[in-house]
Amino acid sequence: MPVSVTNFGNDRQVSQKYASSSFADYIACFISLIVCYSSVIGRVGNLEVYFITVIGTFLYEFNSMIFWRIFVTDCGFGMRIFLFGGFFALISSLILGNRLSTAVHPLFKSDYYFQGLNLFGAIVIWCLLPVLNWVDLWHSPAIGTDANVLHVVSLNMWFALCGSVIGSYCGSLAIYRKLSIHALVFSVFTGGIAYTSISDIYLNPGLAMGIGTIASFICTYLQEKIKKRMNHKGIRDSNGAVSSYLIPGLFAGILSAIFHANGAMSYFSYAANFDSARDRYNQGGIQVAGIAIAIGIGIFGGLVVGGLMKMVNKRTSD
Repeated sequence: MPVSVTNFGNDRQVSQKYASSSFADYIACFISLIVCYSSVIGRVGNLEVYFITVIGTFLYEFNSMIFWRIFVTDCGFGMRIFLFGGFFALISSLILGNRLSTAVHPLFKSDYYFQGLNLFGAIVIWCLLPVLNWVDLWHSPAIGTDANVLHVVSLNMWFALCGSVIGSYCGSLAIYRKLSIHALVFSVFTGGIAYTSISDIYLNPGLAMGIGTIASFICTYLQEKIKKRMNHKGIRDSNGAVSSYLIPGLFAGILSAIFHANGAMSYFSYAANFDSARDRYNQGGIQVAGIAIAIGIGIFGGLVVGGLMKMVNKRTSD
């Protein structure tokens, strides 16, 4: 009988083969909250941050549990952190207010301040993404302590991140005809994010670097166009949540669906964890469902938190 949300008695054992670590989940939840906060940073006070923390933590865990129950493979947390957090951040920023109201806000900071914060965030992501993959797979009974697998997973993530640097550099040259530190700071990790959800798949390191390079180039190229369009519409995205997190998180989900639907060999194969009813096409469909779930929960969270922040801001201004 295929795994579903309802037949807990049948899938209780096989669901536990899903790579899961409480420690990695704590770190992933923390990063997702930072992503949720990124688009409104400098515009909100402590009470609004409290709303993001409480509601964002609950929705992250809710999303993560749905992924666990229907076995959406998201080893590197690409959909659970960045796709969910990116939509959460975008919707909450849209509801909170436009660029004009931001510029006169007493907590408004300059773009240089945000570049500094994003540089710190880039360093954190560079350090944590390979560790998250390693710890998550290490807790999978399908892998255990297989040193070769764990080393390849970590190295491939590093290769994807290195490719991200190359892609952001090339994207900067394509847009500005010179090296732009702004473009590098906001895109130097996007290729790694795009690779996260397929980090459990057996890939050549060169392919991992190629995926990171292409994804980062696209994100860097779109960054300026998205920024101009949002500024024209009067929308403020303080820390580039759309181009830095949402788009690469969407790439991660799409790549995971494509690779699994094409029967790519996963380190913890779904064929070993499920009966014959779950073939590669079914798993590809489940990955697409995971994309929709992460987007839906992120939009819902953004609507709720954005509405609460709007109420607090209005009451404070009055």
